[in-house]
Amino acid sequence: MKKNVFVFKNHCCGCGICEAICPHNAIIMQNNIQGFKYPKVNNNKCVNCGLCVEHCHFNSSNSFDVTDNYPYVFALKHKSIDVRLNSRSGGAFTALTDVVLNKKGAIYGCELIDNRTAIHTRAVTQLERNNQRESKYIQSDISGVINSIKQDLLSGKYVLFSGTACQVAAIKSYLKNIDTNKLILVDIICHGVGSPRFWSDYLDYLSHKANSNVIGAVFRNKKDFGWNSHIETIYFNDKKYDLDLFKIMYTSHLIIRSDCSDCPYKRINRVGDITIGDCWGISDILPEFFDNKGVSLVIVNDKKGQNLFNEISCADSIAINNSSSLLQQSALNVNWKKPNKYSKFWRFYKKHGFEQSIKKYDEYAKSIMFSEEPLPLIKRGLNKCIKLLKKKTKK
Repeated sequence: MKKNVFVFKNHCCGCGICEAICPHNAIIMQNNIQGFKYPKVNNNKCVNCGLCVEHCHFNSSNSFDVTDNYPYVFALKHKSIDVRLNSRSGGAFTALTDVVLNKKGAIYGCELIDNRTAIHTRAVTQLERNNQRESKYIQSDISGVINSIKQDLLSGKYVLFSGTACQVAAIKSYLKNIDTNKLILVDIICHGVGSPRFWSDYLDYLSHKANSNVIGAVFRNKKDFGWNSHIETIYFNDKKYDLDLFKIMYTSHLIIRSDCSDCPYKRINRVGDITIGDCWGISDILPEFFDNKGVSLVIVNDKKGQNLFNEISCADSIAINNSSSLLQQSALNVNWKKPNKYSKFWRFYKKHGFEQSIKKYDEYAKSIMFSEEPLPLIKRGLNKCIKLLKKKTKK
C-alpha cells in the first residue's frame, strides 16, 4: 500500500502540511470545483517515506493535552470603540496580538486579498495586523506562511498564529520537532469553511449587475446593522449592496467544505492555547456588558494562553463562571450534517454555474438554514424498519 496521503483520498481539511513536509516535492495542493484544496500525489516522485501520513493531523488519532483547572472563560470588550467596530466581535484578536507585537513578535492571521481570496499573511506592525481583522467565512490558504512561522521561531521571535482549529493543529503538527515555547496558537470557533469558488463567483455576479468593480466586501456588516446582524455588504464605486445570500447558502451548509461535517476538533477541549469567537448570549447573562457593538468570547485553555491573556491592558473582561450558556455548544461540539441535496447542488453548479444554481436552490437553502434537515422519506422508512427488526430480535 502507498504510504502517502492518497490513502485518505477526500478526507482532508486542505491545510497543505503534506505538501510542505514532503522532501521530494511529490505532493501539490489542487483546487476542486468548489475552490477547496486537496492533495495530489505524483507517484513517480513519491518514495513512500510516510512523512505526509505521519504529519496529517486531520486523519491521525488527534491527542489533546487537557490541562488541570482549565479552561477559563471570559467575555471581553476592547476599550476602543473604533477597534470593536472594525472587528467581528469584541476585539479579542487585536488585544491578544498587540501583546505579541509589543514583544517585537510576528502575527499570522487571515487576510482577504482583493476582497476575493482568503490567505494567511505575516504581520509585524499594527497596520499590517489590522488587515487580518474581521471574520472571513471562506477557507483561508495557509501554505504561504508555514515555513515562515518555522523560521521566525528558529530566530527566537514570538509568534502568534490565529486560524481554524484544523489549521492550528496543522501548524502544531508541522512544528512538533522544534522549540515552540514562544508560539501562541489561537483557534477560532468555526462552524465550517465556505467555498472560495462560490464567494468569487458571487462577487463576479454582483459586479456584472452593478456594472462596476468591487472595491470592498464585508461578510457581516456590524457598522451599519449591529453585531447581531448577518448581512454581507459589497461596495462599488458609486453604490453598495446589502444582502444575505451568502449567509443563506452558508447556514444551509450547501457551500461548506464537505470534510467539515466530520471535524475531529469539535470539542470543548481545544487544540489552541486560546480560543476566541462571538460571545452570543451575553445580553441575557450580563446585559450591562452588552451594547451591540460586539463582545468576544475568550476561552483560555492552558498556562501559555493564560500568561498572554494576563498581559492584555487594552480591554475589559469578565470571568464567566456559569459559562455553559455562552459556549456556542453547536459550533464547539456538534458536527453538522450534509444536506440531502449537497452533491446534487454541486453537480448542478459545475454544469450550470452560479446564477442558475441560485435560482434553482435558493428556496431549498432557505428552508434548511440553521437546522438539521430531516432524512428523505425512503431513508426514514428504512430506519424505522431496522428499529422494528432490532426490537423483535431482542425479544
